[in-house]
Amino acid sequence: FVSMSGLEGECMERFGKSGLLMALLDALGQILDVPVWCVADAWTRLRIRNVPCNAPNITDQIDGVGAAAKRLTSPLTTTATTTTNHAGYLTVSMNTPHEMAVNTLEALVATPFIKVKLDGNTTLSWERLTTMAAAILDVSGEEFTVPYASGPSEGRIGGYKATLSSQHHFKADSVTLVIDANAAWTPEGSTAFINLMKTATDSTPEGRFLRRAVTLLEQPFPTSLVQSCTDALEAHPTGGWVESSEVLSQWAALKHQFEEVGVLVFADESATVLKDLPTLCPFIHGVNIKLEKCGGILAAFHICHAVLDTAVEGEEEETASTANTVTLSHPPTITDLGRLQFAWIGTMVSSRLGCNGAAQLLYLTGQGDVDGSLLVTEKCQVHSGGFGWPSITDCGTDVGHHGRIVLSTKAGLGCPAKK
Repeated sequence: FVSMSGLEGECMERFGKSGLLMALLDALGQILDVPVWCVADAWTRLRIRNVPCNAPNITDQIDGVGAAAKRLTSPLTTTATTTTNHAGYLTVSMNTPHEMAVNTLEALVATPFIKVKLDGNTTLSWERLTTMAAAILDVSGEEFTVPYASGPSEGRIGGYKATLSSQHHFKADSVTLVIDANAAWTPEGSTAFINLMKTATDSTPEGRFLRRAVTLLEQPFPTSLVQSCTDALEAHPTGGWVESSEVLSQWAALKHQFEEVGVLVFADESATVLKDLPTLCPFIHGVNIKLEKCGGILAAFHICHAVLDTAVEGEEEETASTANTVTLSHPPTITDLGRLQFAWIGTMVSSRLGCNGAAQLLYLTGQGDVDGSLLVTEKCQVHSGGFGWPSITDCGTDVGHHGRIVLSTKAGLGCPAKK
């Protein structure tokens, strides 16, 4: 398996630990009769506070976690937003502009939250986005069916405009787009994209739609940025390390330029474990957490709390005069996580069980792409159940729940083995 996966050392250890912890937390959740998110959150909070997870034996630790988890499920602390109202994103893979438009409409049946894969070709990326936008605007307010025509027809992309329906109330202004650049963008390409976004409001309906709908950008910078940070820190341990490097200064400035057009930047491939994040703070607004990368549910919950709790503290302490500071004047520490604004949960290609494990973090992040199991055939799925994902047909006129993931309230992961 190690040879096939290419994983080695710590990476392989975290990957294996992720699966083992998921099984253990599932069992513990069933023993305590609470969902895994309750167990993991309680355990993480208590570990951060050093009680009672420093108890002399595992029985005392479990008793403490169990009591805290039970409090999380009490009517006083559980609200509708605890298990529902989580934005579930579907991924549209990179393809021709037309095929991506068709795939976007297929995805919109399930959710208005779309994650788009793009490469470093800014011109082609913008064409892909505008073609998708034209398709979305074309069907706004109307019923549409899948699959669509494979080729373009006169006046419409793919000929997928269907008849009016009183049951479906899909509107283009409900769509949110997240771009996954997969570490392929350059500072020059990023600047070109920002300029396109700046002029989009005054251009076409597609451009105005994109200016509103595109809200997040994942990993535009190369993964080598981490090594650049390490080198700069070694050369300038007392401060000024970002300014010392042209490439670091460029990406730090781009973070705020993206923010000016309503797009927040977050890290994926560059951020593996908690210790990676302080160094990346000058370049990002948030982080994409994956269980396989960080070492499992408990580590993921720890990252979430570190980011979100310090983000709240940072918002309280930050003043308007320092809000747009580009660089850190000191070597990064965990307290710098207050500069981050959000966390995101993502998945790799995974089973239904694996995706449901990742979905437990939606309780904290409120958003993520936990669609990795959709790339696995039902024949290969050995578990059933898990979180719910109301499609547009499930919601009817109640469009507020369209694409909003509903976590299972069953004990453990809520994914029993198929019989």
